[in-house]
Amino acid sequence: MTLAAAMLMGRFIYVIPLLAVAGSLAQKKRSAPSAGSVPTQSPLFIGLLVGVVLIMGGAHLFSCRVARTRGRAGRNESRHFVSESLIIQKSGPRPHGCSAKTNA
Repeated sequence: MTLAAAMLMGRFIYVIPLLAVAGSLAQKKRSAPSAGSVPTQSPLFIGLLVGVVLIMGGAHLFSCRVARTRGRAGRNESRHFVSESLIIQKSGPRPHGCSAKTNA
């Protein structure tokens, strides 16, 4: 019973502050654009958005590639020596979103 309550709280409790912030932002009056604001219809904003998405996606893909190839390179270089880091990398957690299978 306590596990179910903990799971429900962990799943839904954070929604209350989010709704409070959304409500306070919805009640705010719109202000006129100033020198420090970036309009969302400008090519600058679109370029920044696309750049951030590509950089974040590339960083995620790169971390998965490194996690996969690091173990393979250690096995191919020397069959007699197994480093401690390779053993930890085989049995340890993978980066978020990476699959556990390798193409060995």
